Amino acid sequence: MFSAGTLAAIKRCPVRVLYAAEIKTTLHNGSPAHLLPLVDFCQARNFDWHNGYYLAVLQKA
Repeated sequence: MFSAGTLAAIKRCPVRVLYAAEIKTTLHNGSPAHLLPLVDFCQARNFDWHNGYYLAVLQKA
C-alpha cells in the first residue's frame, strides 16, 4: 500500500479513485540500499530519493 498520508489526503477530498497504480523503487517497500545509511545529505540528490509513485485517475464526487 502507498503512503498513508497520500491516501488520507485523497479521502478528505470529494473525489473517487477510478484507477490506481503503484510503481515502487524497491521490492521491500523501503529506501534504496545505496541511500542507507545517509552520511552526507548532499549525496541524496544524485540518487533515487523516493520510494515510488502513486498514479491515480480521480473523479469528482
